Amino acid sequence: MVYSETKLTVISGYDLDGTICSETVWRIDGFMYKHFGMLWAFLRHIVAKPIMRPLENFIIITGRPASDRWYTELWLKMHRIRPKDLYMIPQYGSKITVANYKAKMIQDLNLKAYFENDVEIYTQLKILCPNVKIFLVHVKG
Repeated sequence: MVYSETKLTVISGYDLDGTICSETVWRIDGFMYKHFGMLWAFLRHIVAKPIMRPLENFIIITGRPASDRWYTELWLKMHRIRPKDLYMIPQYGSKITVANYKAKMIQDLNLKAYFENDVEIYTQLKILCPNVKIFLVHVKG
């Protein structure tokens, strides 16, 4: 899809982890990433469960790095979740970096609403995107 088409048709944006799919953070993550890298990232994310299914006219803006794209797209296909587009941060960053990236994308795409589960990022988005409805998503799991 061409960027200008997305800008004209998309209404809502969603975070991915903790919003559309379950969070997959385990206490052994640091050790496993250090020793198994991308293999661990793949296994960790592929076991996530879908927890919300947006219906149509939505995009995903995630704090996952672009290097995770292939298995993120695989997960979306496996669970029949079809965003208009998937935006991934160029590389891992702090929550402030992720919030700034998401805010820029929300504004560039002229979104009307965005759904986020991380309280710190949500708080920053409320400040950075005052004309957009930012929703804090809490899913019991």
